[in-house]
Amino acid sequence: MIQPNILQNLGWQSFFQQQVSLDEWGDVTAARAVEQHRSELLVDTGE
Repeated sequence: MIQPNILQNLGWQSFFQQQVSLDEWGDVTAARAVEQHRSELLVDTGE
């Protein structure tokens, strides 16, 4: 699981956590899209 302060640096808000169930939480990685290049996205996980 990602540290809470890293999530806050990515702009994480409680709204986003509400979109993921507790069962799904262990299977996802929170990330922020930082660039878009045609059909590709560059994401930052804060790590």
